[in-house]
Amino acid sequence: MNSKDPISIPNDKLVNLGILNLRNIKKVFDEEKIKYWIDMGTFLGAARNGKLIPWDTDIDFGIFKGTLSENSLALKKIRELGYSVIFSNTRNKIRIKKNCSLDLFAID
Repeated sequence: MNSKDPISIPNDKLVNLGILNLRNIKKVFDEEKIKYWIDMGTFLGAARNGKLIPWDTDIDFGIFKGTLSENSLALKKIRELGYSVIFSNTRNKIRIKKNCSLDLFAID
């Protein structure tokens, strides 16, 4: 296990990293006029408790399928912020990672 493994990061720090990631990605998406929404566990925590679920190790966003390509300006900006971007064609998912993960699920 390395120091950047989410399991080895204390929950309070993981939540703070998640909020930072959420703000960074939100800023880029807003600048590029990309439609998105919080989804899955992130939405559940926001709706149920008004905050992130402390033991959830990622942030989940929904986007419309076809919104982002590997060469899109938004993902270029995200990479410039130091995030890695990994496309998963089998699950219609894009994983953005820096200390903890942010998953984008593409919906038809």
